[in-house]
Amino acid sequence: MIWFAVVSLLVSAQLCASANPGVKVRLTKKGIDYANKVAKDLLNLNLKHIKIPDQSDRDGRFSFRTSHFRVRSLDIPHSSVRIKPDHTGLTWAIKDASLYLTIDYRALSEGWWDISNSGWIQVWASGINIHETVSFGLY
Repeated sequence: MIWFAVVSLLVSAQLCASANPGVKVRLTKKGIDYANKVAKDLLNLNLKHIKIPDQSDRDGRFSFRTSHFRVRSLDIPHSSVRIKPDHTGLTWAIKDASLYLTIDYRALSEGWWDISNSGWIQVWASGINIHETVSFGLY
């Protein structure tokens, strides 16, 4: 037991006295590809369960309400993780992604005659590009 304490103390002292203490990490192509796959899977999972608050507004005699925003699908055909040129972080790029969601709505116009309508809206968005950068180091 005393031997372990002495060795631990010596190792700690050596680490504290070194000229360049810290952690050195090696990133391989296989590791970067794995990070890309995990990031895509997490984005898909989190977007399917995201809760977008209901929206409503009134302008004079016209009012509307949107609710139940649901992400139906997300397609990410091209994505990559790259090391920043100055080696201080990672950049995740998504290119040409597409998104499909549905929204319930209700609209009402009050006047001589009340006119109302309700239903759901389908929204498709394509050509979505996202760049996310994570930096690390001492500041």
